[in-house]
Amino acid sequence: MEKRPFNIVFQDYALFPNLTAYQNLTYGLRNFKDKATKEEVDELPE
Repeated sequence: MEKRPFNIVFQDYALFPNLTAYQNLTYGLRNFKDKATKEEVDELPE
């Protein structure tokens, strides 16, 4: 079986209320550390 990466796109606005905004932004990146660095995320507009 071929392994392919996948991600979830919520149809409704969905944030985890127990996480900060930064943690919500980086939540999906935890499994893909080579896709984005902390520095790239830190450059996002506030």
